[in-house]
Amino acid sequence: MGAVTDDEVIRKRLLIDGDGAGDDRRINLLVKSFIKWCNSGSQEEGYSQYQRMLSTLSQCEFSMGKTLLVYDMNLREMENYEKIYKDIENSIAAAHEKISECKKQILQAKRIRKNRQEYDALAKVIQHHPDRHETLKHSPQGSSVPPQKKTTTTPSGLNCYGPSAQYTIAFQLGSLIFCKSGNKFMT
Repeated sequence: MGAVTDDEVIRKRLLIDGDGAGDDRRINLLVKSFIKWCNSGSQEEGYSQYQRMLSTLSQCEFSMGKTLLVYDMNLREMENYEKIYKDIENSIAAAHEKISECKKQILQAKRIRKNRQEYDALAKVIQHHPDRHETLKHSPQGSSVPPQKKTTTTPSGLNCYGPSAQYTIAFQLGSLIFCKSGNKFMT
């Protein structure tokens, strides 16, 4: 067996001691006091050893009670921190939702602003032109606007002005075809 160094002894005592309250030393003192009490010859010496053992025992009990209270407090604090962590996570999630809603509102506001700008530009262009009443007052024909001729569309897609126009077109086409064939046709 190799020699035990002071560092190893100190390390073992620190590991056994726990939180450094001297419990290891108190237990060793209690064991030594018990051995002295068992080996004591007189009653006075036995009584003093007994009082020392009770004192050391009460110190150990107090230290153990204090350690248990600290342990319970640490457990409660861990639960409290977990609750706070969950509250923070919920707050972050709510903030993300609120941010996405605000982004949607910003996009809608941008669209509305763009539409308003286009409307304002169109309104400025319209303002440069006179309204219908002023245009009719300044027209050379007075207040009457010439009526537009009504056109009809034939199935072939030709615009015609009535049956007499259709007859004229048909007659002209017929005369062209007849002339091309070499016969003279008097119109």
